[in-house]
Amino acid sequence: MILRDIPYDEKSFVAHAREGDLRAVNLFLAAGMSPNVRDEDGETPLLSAAARDQIRIVQTLLAAGADPNLKDKDGLTALMRAARDGAVAMTRTLLGARADVNLQSNDGATALMYASWKERMEIIRALLDAGAGIEASDVVTGTPLSWAAYFNRVSMAQLLLDRGANPNARNEKGVTPLMIAASKGNQEIVRALLDRGADARIRAADGRTAITWANMNNHEETARLIKERTESEQK
Repeated sequence: MILRDIPYDEKSFVAHAREGDLRAVNLFLAAGMSPNVRDEDGETPLLSAAARDQIRIVQTLLAAGADPNLKDKDGLTALMRAARDGAVAMTRTLLGARADVNLQSNDGATALMYASWKERMEIIRALLDAGAGIEASDVVTGTPLSWAAYFNRVSMAQLLLDRGANPNARNEKGVTPLMIAASKGNQEIVRALLDRGADARIRAADGRTAITWANMNNHEETARLIKERTESEQK
């Protein structure tokens, strides 16, 4: 079947959504094709459009019944992609369509974790206000606070701590946000964590502490900071 010189198949629908071709998208919908079809790569029109920040296409697909919670082959939803790419308007549009803010990718990552890549505070606040789980953990880094420490996102770390994030949360290897910040030598995040009760005495599964992590990565000043703070608190 041909729609005015456009092949009528799933691959074509997804491709035109990705390119922002609103006329073609409306033709597919008018012809009765489901907005939730997938191409051979597992992409849906909505996933593909969201990845390119095609907000008019996304709005049209959502109005036609597109499911905002379908995932790609890596387990990412349209919301995760929007958060990862720092797309503020797209994130708000998907949240308005009741996108599930707490779904996790194949490796356990959430939209809030992906948002740390760009440190767009508008997105982070919108996700938190929509009920994003602040203590969710992926299989590699840990909670959103651990992601903030890993990517040296000072403002995000402070916001998460203000919202009640646990400074002593451990990932699957027992690593805490303080250990990660220490390994990066980020003294601003280290101080913020210590101020909120991060325990420098905690050991990871391999026995290393935050001071060990700092020294291993040649961040002697950071190690000294943690040591002095820990000793002063024990007096």
